[in-house]
Amino acid sequence: MVDDSIKEKTRRERLRKEATRKGIPPLRGISDEKAYLWWLGGFFDGEGCVCILEGKKLTGYHYDRTLKVEVGGNFKEVLEEMKQRFGGTLSPKSGGSEFAWRLQLSANKALHFLETIQPYVRLKQREVEIGIEFQRYKGRVGPDSHDEIERQEGLLFRIRYLNRVRNIGGRVNGE
Repeated sequence: MVDDSIKEKTRRERLRKEATRKGIPPLRGISDEKAYLWWLGGFFDGEGCVCILEGKKLTGYHYDRTLKVEVGGNFKEVLEEMKQRFGGTLSPKSGGSEFAWRLQLSANKALHFLETIQPYVRLKQREVEIGIEFQRYKGRVGPDSHDEIERQEGLLFRIRYLNRVRNIGGRVNGE
């Protein structure tokens, strides 16, 4: 029991040193990394969204698709801290109040964010899993492979369905 406590303290100290080395500032009010990740998972459950966007056509039948994660809120400083840690683009939210902001992450930055928060997300666990699956395997078979196109389309429709159900206040089976 004592060994576990020492191991946990050592792990936390190692995480703090690594964050300092990477230039990540300590988060105001939350000094424990695990507590911050639990908070971040809950914040994402309430204010975050996972999307797969279709871009321009690469061939006559295939669209280039991109994983995108968006987190919105009224507290710019919270989103700035997230941007320092995960990257992305912070901008005023269009059509909202002057105090509304959004942080957008795409492709591998979105993947890193989702992999980091996955154990701490409760409500949007399926969306996070789909986003991770999409980005990890994107292009592994080749962009024009029939199997790859079908897999991407299946994930695209699943994420759209989950987002649509959540936007109308519904619950997904099993929640």
